[in-house]
Amino acid sequence: MALDRNTKIAEVIKDPRAVEILERYIPGFTEPDNLKMKMEYSLNQLHFFQGGKVSWLKMDKLMAIDEELRALS
Repeated sequence: MALDRNTKIAEVIKDPRAVEILERYIPGFTEPDNLKMKMEYSLNQLHFFQGGKVSWLKMDKLMAIDEELRALS
């Protein structure tokens, strides 16, 4: 399965390589307590729900993660 910023977090974290990418850009993101409310969303949705204003997922970081996730395919 191809991964990108539109893939639900629940699917992304099934790939250990993707978890490494997420943790590199957003340390602690995949810890169980941090994932509780995020599993049904994509990174893209999380970015836009916050109006693109949350510091942990600005557009430049979102696009860098997207590029690396796509490269896993």
